[in-house]
Amino acid sequence: MPREHVSRKFENDLQTLRNKILSLGEMVANAIAQACISLETWEEGPALATIEGDQQINSLEVDIDESCLTMIALYQPAATDLRFITTAMKIITTLERIGDLAGNISRYALDLIAAMENSIDLTPQLSMAVKVQELLQNSLRAFINWDAELALQTARRDQAIDRIYQDSLWEAVKRMQGRDLQSMHNIMRTFMISKFLERIGDHAVHICEMVVFMVKGRIIRHQKATLDYLDEEFH
Repeated sequence: MPREHVSRKFENDLQTLRNKILSLGEMVANAIAQACISLETWEEGPALATIEGDQQINSLEVDIDESCLTMIALYQPAATDLRFITTAMKIITTLERIGDLAGNISRYALDLIAAMENSIDLTPQLSMAVKVQELLQNSLRAFINWDAELALQTARRDQAIDRIYQDSLWEAVKRMQGRDLQSMHNIMRTFMISKFLERIGDHAVHICEMVVFMVKGRIIRHQKATLDYLDEEFH
């Protein structure tokens, strides 16, 4: 096969890969949004839709993974192309895990709805959900646009999510004092929803770290260097 034709086919496959990853990201973001709609409206439908749609996320994740392996075997990419494909393989795994967490949020939402606990204040959780969705969307935008600066800026915003999470922990502890067992279970469900959202934020930060590796060839996870230090170094 002529080299020019191979190159053109490779570029087309790369674009198809990008589109599939964007579709997976949109599915996962929609799963989070639907789970949170149930928390806000106390309606079962959106949460059930999230749970039922998890298999589609899993199937697309497997499809993308197989596409990446095929491209590596067929084209033997190097340098930035190889970093893009290997990063894509890690990101889709992370997105699949985020989808699982959205399913967990939905299940706890259904438990609260079944318990008729619509008097519980879920304002902190809904606030976290908004920030988490923005974090995820920006991390994916950084990936598609090869934008290491956006990745670093996005990762820094996770601190606000962590603060709300810590506050929700102490609030849950205070509210459980003197409550009956069923009330304590429901309070713990609200806290676990916060925990799942916090984990989604962590996964979005992980995507940002992978973007920095893809663009700069620098592995920054598990390092003590601050984001400010990295910001200065990359500029």
